[in-house]
Amino acid sequence: MGYANDVRVLLPEAEFNALDKKLREKGCFREYDVKGFRSEGADDVKKYSPEREPLRFVYFGWNCISWYNDEFVDAVESAVYASENCHFMRMGEEHTDVEESYGLTNAHIDCISISRHFDDEYEEG
Repeated sequence: MGYANDVRVLLPEAEFNALDKKLREKGCFREYDVKGFRSEGADDVKKYSPEREPLRFVYFGWNCISWYNDEFVDAVESAVYASENCHFMRMGEEHTDVEESYGLTNAHIDCISISRHFDDEYEEG
């Protein structure tokens, strides 16, 4: 899996902060191509999980990245697999090359979605 991949991750903010810090301390941090915030719907949390406050998530990822088994990839995947409330998607160059892992055990939030489309704006060069 060393060729170009697009990767997206959705982690609770505290877990994202811990991962970001770990990547920087290990010297294997890679700048994010995408980074934003999402929060659970307060009404859903009140209805389904009234014992807690809504979680704030960080949605982040990289475009056209080599996804080799190295210190960087190991750290990201370890954070994903250790989380009870995460969503991970890796999309390779081929349309069948999609990896997904999620564990939204207790979260009430929209998951990551992908869309493949034709580039109809092709112009002859």
